[in-house]
Amino acid sequence: MRNNGIDFSIGYRSTLGAGTLWSVTFNGSHYRNKILQIDNLGTQSFEGPISLREQNPVINMLGQPIGAFYGLVADGYYKDSADAAPFWNDGARPGRIKFKDLNGDGAITAADRAIIGSPHPDFTGGLDLNLRRGNWEVSATVFGTFGGKINVRSDLLANSVVLDGPCAPAPAPRKDYICTGKVTNPGAKYPRLDNSDAAFSRQFSSYWVEDGSYVRLRSLQVGYNLPPAWIRWVPAARVYVQAENLFTITGYSGLDPALPAWSTFGAAGDIRDQFRGVDEGSYPTNRTFTIGITTTF
Repeated sequence: MRNNGIDFSIGYRSTLGAGTLWSVTFNGSHYRNKILQIDNLGTQSFEGPISLREQNPVINMLGQPIGAFYGLVADGYYKDSADAAPFWNDGARPGRIKFKDLNGDGAITAADRAIIGSPHPDFTGGLDLNLRRGNWEVSATVFGTFGGKINVRSDLLANSVVLDGPCAPAPAPRKDYICTGKVTNPGAKYPRLDNSDAAFSRQFSSYWVEDGSYVRLRSLQVGYNLPPAWIRWVPAARVYVQAENLFTITGYSGLDPALPAWSTFGAAGDIRDQFRGVDEGSYPTNRTFTIGITTTF
């Protein structure tokens, strides 16, 4: 495998009048990786180390990044019975996700799977800000990652649709849902849900791949340095209020775009890089608030 990357950091510090000091540091990282060889037998690809719902969402393929997403290519929804008819025996029905027949054999099968995204971001970066004026200090850290994709576990999204409410609430069906056997709202967010669709729409496909870009305020702290001997028996002290993960800006529909690394090890050792970006419903990052004091005696 070949890895190419670049890391950089730029900082600046200045004063704004007497007693005021501020600084800013920006750091970023960009990398690309590509599989050049798998073994000495001429193997072109192998699927990832873990199967979910008897499917595997990732593949390692020559010329592609490690752990690329692998699945069917979604193409909207089947509009009506005539639209679904060519693939009826495969599970196509009006309102279900429409998949492309990439190999042109007249059937929707595993042979139509393709690379549908990469979990590796195009760029990650952070911004550290500090301001000090007199005894007051303010600091903040912002982090962002851009371009990486997330493969959402489709049954979790399907369950969220069911829990979100009935398909036909009064006074009219919501536009996000397909509720009839004929698609009148092709821009709906969710496919038609029915009891007989146990597997077809929930196959791993590009429908379930989302942009995982986000910007997060990781920390914000406001502190005050108490004047020396302000408290007779405390020579020096600092009080502060800190908030962590105060807000996240993202278009991702899941709980948290900052997915933790899978603690996954196989016969060959650490295989976490082969299963990045697959959201199995991880617990979201906590928002925490802290009030503290530091001192010496």
